[in-house]
Amino acid sequence: MNKTVKYLIAAGVGYAAYRLYSLYQLGEKVTYTPSGVKFIKGDKLLASTLRVVMKLDNPTKTTVNMRSVDGRLEIKGKVISTFSSGKFIIPPGSTSFNLDFKIDPLNIGVELLNLIANRKLPTLTLVTIKRLPLFSIEESFEIKP
Repeated sequence: MNKTVKYLIAAGVGYAAYRLYSLYQLGEKVTYTPSGVKFIKGDKLLASTLRVVMKLDNPTKTTVNMRSVDGRLEIKGKVISTFSSGKFIIPPGSTSFNLDFKIDPLNIGVELLNLIANRKLPTLTLVTIKRLPLFSIEESFEIKP
């Protein structure tokens, strides 16, 4: 192999590594923070909805293409609901969006009854997985109602 081809391959690998690192940094700079919680009551034994309002900050001047954001809502390590979005684009600046979690009262009834009987408010843990084009980043938040 001649030297020119080797230099071109090395330059291509270096550029790809730089782009991957830049994408990782961009993924770390985009932040999600819960800014509100709303409980939407379902009919009788039907599933209710817990809406978590998320604030999204993109401090860069670049739009970010996301494959999806997946999430799960937990009480004391027990998953009570999951969420998955489709593909979307994050524009520069601040925006907000809703994560709607369907809560099945039969699934989590015992856990909630134990907490209520002990006069404790449940602490919810929201785990989100940001799926960027080449990798994913996981974050956890505690939500205290």
